Amino acid sequence: MKILGISGGMRNGSNDGMCIEALMGAKEMGAEVEFIQLQNLHIEHCTGCTACVQSVLGGRGGKCVLKDDFDWLLDKMLDADGIVFSTPIFEKGATGLFHTITDRFGPRMDRGNNIIGTKIAEETGGTALEAIKGSPPNLAHLPEGCPFSPRCKYACDLCRRERPALTEVEPGHLARCHRLDVTASFQGLIEVPDGAGRKEDTPHV
Repeated sequence: MKILGISGGMRNGSNDGMCIEALMGAKEMGAEVEFIQLQNLHIEHCTGCTACVQSVLGGRGGKCVLKDDFDWLLDKMLDADGIVFSTPIFEKGATGLFHTITDRFGPRMDRGNNIIGTKIAEETGGTALEAIKGSPPNLAHLPEGCPFSPRCKYACDLCRRERPALTEVEPGHLARCHRLDVTASFQGLIEVPDGAGRKEDTPHV
């Protein structure tokens, strides 16, 4: 049995001591133990780039684009049978470094995303999803029509003129899009009822 101890406190501080004490107890019971001090690692903040979830859903494993020590730490955690995590409490919460670690697990570790990604990978042979170009709309200065029309490759003149109404594409699933004939049926994930969506104009690609 492998027990991994991780301390997020100051080097040689009380959190290190408590973590090591727990590992010593595990070792006395016959476990193989290892201690990691997070202050000795280079762990960057998650940037929210969504590259990991795009990789998951593309069947390519969900690797993070940041080049630091997190994947090394993750391998250690996944290889362990048990983990002892010791971290200080600052202002009624764990340290920023602890939250950075949890953030870096991110959507690529989400069970639902991995189930969907596995299904898509099986159906497409691991084809990567196409990233949406541009940035989300500025909520303080929304464009006329559909707020996402400037970055949507399916947008048409109608999209740029009028805000689409909510349409029920399946029970309990509402969407606001003039091009439901294309977007809701993408990859066959949703069967669009007859008449859903509007196709008055030629798409602008």
